[in-house]
Amino acid sequence: YNPKDENPDSNTGSLVNSYITSGLVLLLNGEYNDGTSHSNSTNVWKDLSGNGNNAVLSGFDFNDESGWIYNGLHFTGKEYVALKDFNTSQMTIEMVVKFDSISDVETPSQSVLSCINNGAAGLIFNQLNASDIAKRGKFSFDVYTSNEENEISSVVAPTIVQSNKIYSVSGSVGTMSLEQQEGDDFAYETNAQLLSVNGEIDGIPFNDTYKAPASGSTFVIGGNPLAGAGANTQFKGTIYCIRIYNRALTEEEIKQNYEIDKQKYNIE
Repeated sequence: YNPKDENPDSNTGSLVNSYITSGLVLLLNGEYNDGTSHSNSTNVWKDLSGNGNNAVLSGFDFNDESGWIYNGLHFTGKEYVALKDFNTSQMTIEMVVKFDSISDVETPSQSVLSCINNGAAGLIFNQLNASDIAKRGKFSFDVYTSNEENEISSVVAPTIVQSNKIYSVSGSVGTMSLEQQEGDDFAYETNAQLLSVNGEIDGIPFNDTYKAPASGSTFVIGGNPLAGAGANTQFKGTIYCIRIYNRALTEEEIKQNYEIDKQKYNIE
C-alpha cells in the first residue's frame, strides 16, 4: 500500500479523526511521517495533530536496520527521537510498538516513551532480566509524585510481552471526568492512573501530586529525557505510532483508540 495512491490530505485527516481528538497535542504516524506522505530519509517526524509539534530524529543511519522500515521507525539501541516539552500534570501517552528482543543484557529496562528525569511520567518496558522481578517481561506506566519521598507511582501490566509482536500501549493519569469507575481489580472516584496493553486495562487511584521533570528535560522516544549528547539511548525495536494528550483519557476512550490501532496494525 502506498499512501500516495490516494488523496494524502484526506488520508491524514481521516487518520487523525479516527482517534480521540479532544486534548490531542501530538500524533506521529509512520505511514505519513513526512506530513502527507512517507519518506525513508526524513529526520523530522511530522506531527499530524495540527499543533506543529514535530519530532526530531537523532543517531539514525537510514539503512536496512536503523531508520524507516516500511511504515515504522526502527531503533537499534543508539538512536532517539526528541519531542517538545509536554509538561502537564494530566496526560495520556500512547504508542504502537514492537520489540526485537525481550531479554537484553545491555538494557534490561527500556524507557520507550517518557520524560522521567527526577519527575514526570513514562511508558517503560522491563526485559526478562530486569532487576525488579515483579516487572520482568512487562510494561509499566510510571509517574513521579511530589510527596515527601518523591515516590514513583507505577502500574504494571500482567501481560508478558513477546518479541516481534505488535502492541498498542496507553498510559493515562489525571481526572477521568467520571463520578465512579469500576475496573476488574480496582476502583477510583475521579483521579486515576491507567495502563492499557492491547485493550486490557489495569489501574490504581492517583491521589498524589504529579511532580514535574527536572529543568531541561524533554519527552524522548527510545532514550532517556536528557536528549542530546548525554541521551541514554537504549530501545531496540520499531515504533509505528505515538499519541500524546494533555488530559487523562477514560477507559472507554483508551479502548476506542485501541480498536483503531488493532484494525490498522493487525494486532492479535
